[in-house]
Amino acid sequence: MKHLAILSMIAALVLAGCKKKETAAADAISTPAPQPDAAAPASPPPEGAAPAEQPVQIVTTAKPKPLPPPPAYLTVRAENNLRQGVSGQVDMFLTQQLHIFIQKNHRMPESFHEFVNTRLDSIPRPPEGTRWVIDTAAMQVKAVKTK
Repeated sequence: MKHLAILSMIAALVLAGCKKKETAAADAISTPAPQPDAAAPASPPPEGAAPAEQPVQIVTTAKPKPLPPPPAYLTVRAENNLRQGVSGQVDMFLTQQLHIFIQKNHRMPESFHEFVNTRLDSIPRPPEGTRWVIDTAAMQVKAVKTK
């Protein structure tokens, strides 16, 4: 009999505890936050009360940050900036890695350095007298003759 009374008390406490959480969660979901009416004039706060905070919209019109300078090992083998309409020899491995980068990030890399740091352990050597360039129009990595 004692055990039955203790078990029923524990069950009641557990159910009461769960009930409170459910009602609090249900109240939070079903009760929307009050929205201020844009057409209604704002009344001044009562004397001694802090003014209500209004949400502030931040509009950024700043230019994108310039890319940091690439490391020396990269500038020897590749151009850090992306280009369009580049003519050169397409490297299939690097192009495949570029496509994987685009598929995972849903965008082109901002620089060759970002592409290398994300997808490769090291940069393969380009053919003699060339440097790697990402052609954004063709979405390929090409070996382009150096000037």
